[in-house]
Amino acid sequence: MHIAAIPNRSARPTFLLRKSARKGKHVTSETLTNLSELSIAQIEAMRRVLKGEKLGPHGGDFECTGSKLHGHVDAVRTAMARLGFDKLIDAKASRSRGLVAAMAAARIIAPTASKLGIVGASADTTLADDLGLHGVDEDELYAAMDWLLERQPKIAIGSTLLRSQDSSSPVQ
Repeated sequence: MHIAAIPNRSARPTFLLRKSARKGKHVTSETLTNLSELSIAQIEAMRRVLKGEKLGPHGGDFECTGSKLHGHVDAVRTAMARLGFDKLIDAKASRSRGLVAAMAAARIIAPTASKLGIVGASADTTLADDLGLHGVDEDELYAAMDWLLERQPKIAIGSTLLRSQDSSSPVQ
């Protein structure tokens, strides 16, 4: 493929994207599309790509100053949202509910780490960003676990109700 410039007497040339093929001793050229509506810079960029050149920043134009792991955090939080995990813990959003959800997610993400591993995990993942939990220390996590312990009977009743609703509804 190549870009052909067809001159016009009184206007800008017509630019065509063409494909050439050999048929016997003759070379035929098939026009794939008219590129005349594009800017000259866009046409030149396409020419360079067709020649195999790589476009984009060369070398040190950009510098990565920081990056956090996100994919596994997003997968776990999406699954938790679909299951209604946060609302099962407490219908009302609160910092304690967020901390409990973060500890549960951290346990899934890094099963060998301790429940308190969220403090270290939040440094290199987006978990704390997603849940708005910055500046968490161990004491606050212990307080959230105490809060969860007080809620345990309500959570057990809620999960029993959910299971009975799931078993009575048809499978989708």
